[in-house]
Amino acid sequence: MNWLRNTDVARIPQRNNQDCSIACLAMALGCTYEEVEEFEALRLSTAAALAFGISHKEIGTIRPLTAQETVSLLVRERLIPIHLITKEAAAKLCDACGTQLLLADEVKNVCARRPGILTVQGSHELHAVYWTGYEIIDPAPGREQPRKWDDYEVLEAISIF
Repeated sequence: MNWLRNTDVARIPQRNNQDCSIACLAMALGCTYEEVEEFEALRLSTAAALAFGISHKEIGTIRPLTAQETVSLLVRERLIPIHLITKEAAAKLCDACGTQLLLADEVKNVCARRPGILTVQGSHELHAVYWTGYEIIDPAPGREQPRKWDDYEVLEAISIF
């Protein structure tokens, strides 16, 4: 993969309502959407389909990535991702969490000048955007590019070192 450490990143648009994480992973790795689609880890496994009651027709199809799966794929590509979650997001996920949590501004400071993939609050669901270290590239169609960090409610970040 041709991983880029600068703001000269080509925007890769998402292709449906659930593949923003795939588009952002392609931008982070400096590759094409199609190259990311080839990652076997993106395919719905038979075990996952059985565990979650998903139709056998969906086995082998591309599925959305969680932040933890994105970190795993970045590690496989020999990158060093750091997964950060804000207190605001954790409060939405669980009321009683005993781990050290960061405020949104603290996450922003850690991510300054480092590329990464951000999970942001969309109008109705969570959404992934690519952070160049200086600006956001949103894979959603019709979005003005580039965007600023403060244009979004950032819930978690995978900062790549």
